[in-house]
Amino acid sequence: MLLDSADLEQFERDGYLVVRGLLGWDEDLRPVVAEYEGVLDRLIRKWHAEGRLTATCSGLPFGERLTRAVAETRAPDDLYFDISLPQADISDATPMHHGPALFDLLRSPRLLDFVEQFIGPEIYCNPVQHTRIKLPEAELPEEARTGLSGRIALHQDLGVITEEADETEMLTVWFPVTESTRENGRLAVVL
Repeated sequence: MLLDSADLEQFERDGYLVVRGLLGWDEDLRPVVAEYEGVLDRLIRKWHAEGRLTATCSGLPFGERLTRAVAETRAPDDLYFDISLPQADISDATPMHHGPALFDLLRSPRLLDFVEQFIGPEIYCNPVQHTRIKLPEAELPEEARTGLSGRIALHQDLGVITEEADETEMLTVWFPVTESTRENGRLAVVL
């Protein structure tokens, strides 16, 4: 997908650009969803075997199943699905997800070719990247609400990296895997 001059002008003026149809469901997103369903299956089996979960909630859609499991266990789930380690308290047992479908998505030629139009061919994933599976906060116990699974405060991604990166051209690429609406929560851009 090639940008035209109007897209680039809008990006330079407003600091963001909404693009639809860059990633394909079957080739890019469906494999990631299937991979996360496997992560959830393993997590639920573990919690059920430990007696922390009374039922496996099989047959429910992914979001409902995850929400019920997190609500009952009162445990945050976010690290099991995130592609980055937390900022502190890291051990050999700290969960993190880095499966092949997610890796393939991060190196999708369509995605990288598109990003290159903004920052050139030297493209890196920065260490503040996250996978955020947002759950309905009203259904979660307080101790299970985190910035990865619930609402997150307004912030600039550049603000959470080290000072040495201040002059770095950084582009944040955000995309939902499910429909993102005002009712179910979406990314907010503040100008």
